[in-house]
Amino acid sequence: MAILGFEIEEVEKLVALVEEQELDELIIEENGRTLRIRGAKHVRASASKKASATTEVAASQNLPVPVLAKAISPKRSAEALAVPKADQVALDSPMVGIFYRSPKPGSPSFIEVGQYVSVGQIIGMIEAMKTFSNVEAEHSGTVVSFPAKDGELVQMGKPLAILKRD
Repeated sequence: MAILGFEIEEVEKLVALVEEQELDELIIEENGRTLRIRGAKHVRASASKKASATTEVAASQNLPVPVLAKAISPKRSAEALAVPKADQVALDSPMVGIFYRSPKPGSPSFIEVGQYVSVGQIIGMIEAMKTFSNVEAEHSGTVVSFPAKDGELVQMGKPLAILKRD
């Protein structure tokens, strides 16, 4: 499937690249169209002002035909990946997008550390292409930690929350 000439699979790979390299922004200009992918740090800053998408596709007429990719302001983070212990289980992200712990800014979080979570309970939301999807728990247990921060770009399969098993 293509959106304004960009294949979704290619966009997903570029989003993963931005996350892996911890870039603030990646811009691709090709054949009069522009694809801008903003990293988690940039999105968190703009999300506090208003809700925004991570990926912005815009048409432009004055761009060069050859592909031009430029990385802007790489960011480095000391965040380590959370690996659940033997008696714990991770609730992983089902998709790439921005993870939110509450239904709207200023509202209480869906779940908190120390709270018991049942299978099917909503633990957060992920915004992808200006569409919000609820994330439901696939396991039950008590919340131990949140490796994914509120307003952070998450990758599919990355842990959002860690639970201590029943």
